[in-house]
Amino acid sequence: LAVLQDVLASESLTGKAAAQVAQPKSGVRLIPTRIGGFNYVIVVNAEKSDSYIMADKQQMLRVFNNLINNSVQAIGKRENGRIDINIVDNGPTWRVEVADNGSGISDEQAKKIFSPSFTTKSGGMGLGLAMVRNILSGIGAVISFTSREGEGTSFFMEIPKLSQ
Repeated sequence: LAVLQDVLASESLTGKAAAQVAQPKSGVRLIPTRIGGFNYVIVVNAEKSDSYIMADKQQMLRVFNNLINNSVQAIGKRENGRIDINIVDNGPTWRVEVADNGSGISDEQAKKIFSPSFTTKSGGMGLGLAMVRNILSGIGAVISFTSREGEGTSFFMEIPKLSQ
């Protein structure tokens, strides 16, 4: 949760400070935000506040930054945008979901979504989700997604827990 807190409080989300988040605690936090003309709420729901993993903090910042920025861009300027971040204890892993009610991903785009150089953005390089998958693979995690065009997208990460 500390990495997620850093992302949400950083200026990396579309260039402006997104939100201030209290000390991580379990439960739900609503984080209303307005960034660069985008209106949405970020809802963080974590079963536990001590969601520890073995990973490089900077790499995980990149992962969450990319997924949340993609959600922000998918929501665009539509009203009542929402990003849900759910962290669930899933036995040997933490199941982390980043879901939005944005534009969704077409079936054609879905086939290429993790491919390097594939982008749907003008000026984009297509490295974001390929990088995310590579970082997660390096720590033994996996990423998948579901999407409905016009309704939104959910990315799911299964991240191994830190052995204690």
